[in-house]
Amino acid sequence: MSKLQKSGNQQENGLSRRKFLGNSSAVIVSTVAASSLPFGSILTNAQELPTLHIVNFTNWSEGISVPGMLAAEVTSAEEIVTLANWASVAGRTLRPFGHKHGWSPLVITKDTKPDDNVVLVDTSKLDGMTIEESHSDYGTVRVGTGATVEDLYLFLEDLGWAFQNTPAPGQLSVGGVLAIDAHGTGVPYDGSTESPHLAGSMSNLVLSFEAVVWDEDKEAYAVTSFSRNHPDADALLAHLGRTIITEVVLQVVPNYFLRCVSRTDIKWRDVFDANRNNSPFCVSNLLDKYGRVEVIWYPYTKKPWLKYWENTPEPPEGSRVVYHPYNYPFSDSLPQEISDYIKKILEGHTELVPLFSEAFYLFTVRGLKGLVPPYDQSYDIWSSAWNLLVYIKDSTLRVTANGYVVHVPRRKVGTVVRRFAKKYNSLLNSYREDDKYPMSGPVEVRVTGLEDVTDLHVDGNLKPPSISALTKSTNASGRVDTAVWFDILTFPGQPDSNEFYQEIEQWFLDNYDVESVRCEWSKGWAYTDEGAWTNEDYLHNTIPQAFAHTPRSWDSTKEVLNKYDPKGIYTNPFLLNLFDQTAKVELL
Repeated sequence: MSKLQKSGNQQENGLSRRKFLGNSSAVIVSTVAASSLPFGSILTNAQELPTLHIVNFTNWSEGISVPGMLAAEVTSAEEIVTLANWASVAGRTLRPFGHKHGWSPLVITKDTKPDDNVVLVDTSKLDGMTIEESHSDYGTVRVGTGATVEDLYLFLEDLGWAFQNTPAPGQLSVGGVLAIDAHGTGVPYDGSTESPHLAGSMSNLVLSFEAVVWDEDKEAYAVTSFSRNHPDADALLAHLGRTIITEVVLQVVPNYFLRCVSRTDIKWRDVFDANRNNSPFCVSNLLDKYGRVEVIWYPYTKKPWLKYWENTPEPPEGSRVVYHPYNYPFSDSLPQEISDYIKKILEGHTELVPLFSEAFYLFTVRGLKGLVPPYDQSYDIWSSAWNLLVYIKDSTLRVTANGYVVHVPRRKVGTVVRRFAKKYNSLLNSYREDDKYPMSGPVEVRVTGLEDVTDLHVDGNLKPPSISALTKSTNASGRVDTAVWFDILTFPGQPDSNEFYQEIEQWFLDNYDVESVRCEWSKGWAYTDEGAWTNEDYLHNTIPQAFAHTPRSWDSTKEVLNKYDPKGIYTNPFLLNLFDQTAKVELL
């Protein structure tokens, strides 16, 4: 059981349901369903399909926004089976969605139209949870993929369990997290008693799962169970929306407690120093001492927001005990001055970006010190692990982001972050000389381990998720064991941002072997002047090359995904292009 007594507000942070916006003039209302739904529902035919609704779909950055989409709210895997078999003969595609906290067009593309043959599948009611096994050093939890990870963390904490690392946002669906190999920050450190092998993505923690896939014997879509040792299981993890997984069993660890310390008084050159002897607060030293580190660096500022987490069972002197996640509320409640800067920048006054960044940095400093009423200090806090690892709310500033990860030996982390910081700073200054300010958001740097199946409690031949960004190439040196994540944020549509992103993307490819650089699936990548996800050479050459020598290659992964979806119902135009499905899938 947790050492922390829950506050009333925390108990109320339950699963937030979708608000369905109906168009009564365009649908036939089912009087049976309408009695319990605020905007009515429609029936498409005599089949017992799940209730269909009209919804407005908008993703996190608001770069993809399509009103009037047809959606089904499912309550069981069997309802998805019905939908899948109907879609396979009705010329429909199914696109599962959770909380839409993503940037890339993995659910739908920005060109999707309401009258396209697309049905969104809202899985939020697939939210059951139960502990399957409890041992002294590990446990297992069965959870529906529609549950939010925040609800899952809270459920686990109440029963004495946790994950070793988690993504920072809490309002994500379990299914969404697993579809894109979501990650946190954390690697082995001096004196650690944590598993050195569970520092990769959450997708790697799956021990078994159920998915609605094509069953050759039944010649139909059906619920199929996969243990992690199934020969095809690795290809269905981190699947990018190419299937629908309804339920998973995940491995968890005994609950633990963290202290999170924030520093804003250390220059970026010291934080990113490659020489450990020069700065005790360089990334490499902090990783050795604590294992969990994050750097948030606002453009044109001299000192980043540096965070590190210490695993400690009791609150150290001076730490404030907190009882909930989202402990940086000042970042969600911007003052008028910063809001005014944002408005003017979006109106075209990009020359204000340096002032905006400096104001944001100073506001962060004040917020951490508790100088932003009514909030207490949050530069030194202690709590159950998930309360301190989850800190991004849906109300946080909406920005777009690119995302890359570099695989390196642990001893070279300092060199990697130093080289990147120098390149990023040089590019900012070069653009500034031309009166261009493409980056209005911070750089975020985190560090994780690679996918490792050593400590997973499943017998047999296990493989890491085949196209996880954290799955190591077999060509890589045995010393390669660490992943450094780089995200660069800016306002959507910021002038010159596509040019900047192209340069930084090419810099990664020019400076590291293609099999050592991976894109972060949920973020921006494959840039041209037209924006992210438009570079055909990156899509069809760079990505396959990156996974050419993983335990299962890109081409082999495609074959498995197509095997379990031969009718092509789990796809969209972007995924058709990315996976080159036209020659492989029996499309309608």
